[in-house]
Amino acid sequence: MKKNKPIIFLLYSPLITSGGHSKNFINLVRNISKAVEKDKVKAIIVSYNNFKNHLSNNREKIKKAHFLNAYQVELYYRLFPSGRTIYQLCELIVNIIKTIIILIKNRPVIVYCYADMPLLITSLFKNILGFKLIYDMRGDIINEWEVKGKSKFKIFLLKNYYNFAIKKTDLIFSVSSTFRKGDNLNIVPKFNYYDSDIFGYNEKHSKLIRKELNLEDKFIFVYTGNAH
Repeated sequence: MKKNKPIIFLLYSPLITSGGHSKNFINLVRNISKAVEKDKVKAIIVSYNNFKNHLSNNREKIKKAHFLNAYQVELYYRLFPSGRTIYQLCELIVNIIKTIIILIKNRPVIVYCYADMPLLITSLFKNILGFKLIYDMRGDIINEWEVKGKSKFKIFLLKNYYNFAIKKTDLIFSVSSTFRKGDNLNIVPKFNYYDSDIFGYNEKHSKLIRKELNLEDKFIFVYTGNAH
């Protein structure tokens, strides 16, 4: 690790929300926070696409999450509303500009891309700025687009650009142990942390959680990602 060169964790969504995507990331940074403090690593968490309610809620929750003291947390406001394609495109352009500024300003030694969009943005600048690129792959985005019925042209463009971006990686953490074995990529299976404090294997604890979530009389289906 080069002196004073930070690690940047890039998250293309609000940091702390009720969803599994946020929970997995929070458990990840919690698990390594002691090592970050012990080794005196400068670590920056960058969270995009925060609306005003996200900003206020996250700032309050960050104060209470003591393990986040190991990190410099930067929350960026979403300028455009969600929904329409033109708004999404405008927000993407703004976030690309923000990312360029963040990378040039901090000159990180490692960029940790959580999910697909951060990878697609940062892969363009890897060779120019000389950082190591880690990709935390949360699923198969191409397959998801195909299942959702996206246009073949969009899928063609995304597939080619994704193939370019993923070959720029130095390390991939994957929720599947079977992803693209033939591409000579450095892939390490890292399964979800989501169930670490939600779905317990202790019967007494499980019953308590079900009661708290009002699921005592419900049959539960747990989404585990793709078929693998």
